[in-house]
Amino acid sequence: MPSLMTSAQMRATEAAAIKAGHTSGLALMERAGQAVVQAILAEWPALAKGVRRAVVLCGPGNNGGDGFVIARRLAARGWAVEAFFLGDAARLPPDARANYDRWAEIGAVQPISDLKIPVGTGGADIVVDALFGTGLARPLRGLEQLCLDLSDFVDLTLDDTQPDPRQFLSPLSKVVAVDIPSGYCGD
Repeated sequence: MPSLMTSAQMRATEAAAIKAGHTSGLALMERAGQAVVQAILAEWPALAKGVRRAVVLCGPGNNGGDGFVIARRLAARGWAVEAFFLGDAARLPPDARANYDRWAEIGAVQPISDLKIPVGTGGADIVVDALFGTGLARPLRGLEQLCLDLSDFVDLTLDDTQPDPRQFLSPLSKVVAVDIPSGYCGD
């Protein structure tokens, strides 16, 4: 059985593996992005067929870097992908910046301010929440509603007696959070 770790323990484990030379931060980010794409296709196998659309919301840290990997990997599968970015690319951590640059070579990076709230996906099959991960240690500052809106859709275990809160996205949209829904404490 896999063990559960706190956010600090996970960061320490990753840092130790990098320091020991077992991997690099860039390699971990690539694996994380690939794992999310694999998880999407495992959860919803029908998405492996046909032309699909994804909206990827990337934040100012390494979680955002994972999002750019996901955007790139979905685009490589033939998906139409829109990437929205919160922050200043010049301030991204080095590995996240590398993946921002890789994505920017093949697709546009739109400011998060261009995203409509409620999430205006226009029929996206998947919305990827890669805004904030386990390292968030500050208030959301103006993004509270977006994070609440997104987190409403991560738990897809709805019963027939409750209205579907996902209705303001698109009937076909699914939301996938990288690491943890943005704004939640990982511990």
